[in-house]
Amino acid sequence: MSATARNTRKPLSVLSTVKPKLALEPAPKAPSRKNHPHAGVCVGIVTALPDGTWAVSSDGTPVLPATLAVYGGYVPVPGDRVVFARDESHRAYILGVLDAQDDPRRAQRVTDRDGRLLFEHLPHENRSVVYAPAGDLELRSDHGSITLTAAQAVHIQGEHRVDLTSGHTVMLSSVGTEGTVASHVTVDHRGVSLAGKGLEASATRAELSADETRVVAKTLSLAAETVREVIGLVETHATRVVSRVKNAYHEVEELTQTRAGRIRVIAATTFHLMGQRVLLKSEQDIKLKAEKIHLG
Repeated sequence: MSATARNTRKPLSVLSTVKPKLALEPAPKAPSRKNHPHAGVCVGIVTALPDGTWAVSSDGTPVLPATLAVYGGYVPVPGDRVVFARDESHRAYILGVLDAQDDPRRAQRVTDRDGRLLFEHLPHENRSVVYAPAGDLELRSDHGSITLTAAQAVHIQGEHRVDLTSGHTVMLSSVGTEGTVASHVTVDHRGVSLAGKGLEASATRAELSADETRVVAKTLSLAAETVREVIGLVETHATRVVSRVKNAYHEVEELTQTRAGRIRVIAATTFHLMGQRVLLKSEQDIKLKAEKIHLG
């Protein structure tokens, strides 16, 4: 064997016997889809569960409860073809819609960037709703008017109170069959005005307090079981006063005076006139007429 050959083999034998000081560990393997057969993104069909929630299904996978994860107010309808993601807990998340069913019952919704509902139109209920997820809702017209018109009724409801405020006049009106105002309530700086063909009020207790009260009517009827009056002065101007009572009792502490052109008192049975002193004074005659007259 030549020297050249011996020099060549020696390094090879040395390299084969020396172990490296630094060894590289194998790279970790990517997770296998076999460990989580239901994880991933798929295309499926929307179905409805008995409790009213959504679910999706695709070929070879069972029906999975679904959560909507689409921005923009999309509302699933059974039969929609959607893209959804599956997780290890067997739940689906709807990410987008590929083919939406032409369903007139589909609700139209508008949400904000946080997914909170702002507007909702429900065709199957013939109803549209505007929402304020947080804070107040204000309709404002700085240079014009605001008109709310409904074919049927307008409902205003507040859990605490409802305020109607105007810088000039607040008016509540009812239009009659001829298109004219039949009844109205007007509130302005002068006071409150009520006008209509009829006015009815019913209450367990009613109280009226005013510095001056005036009632004008062709006919005034009052029906009450008990009437109590505390009056400083009563002044009556009438053409005729007719009173029909079963018993009448008048108690005057000081003076009762009647000034009349003629006075006639008619008693069916007995007329009693009693006092410590009785004075009868006439400028002309005094006549007493009876079958018997007893003096003394």
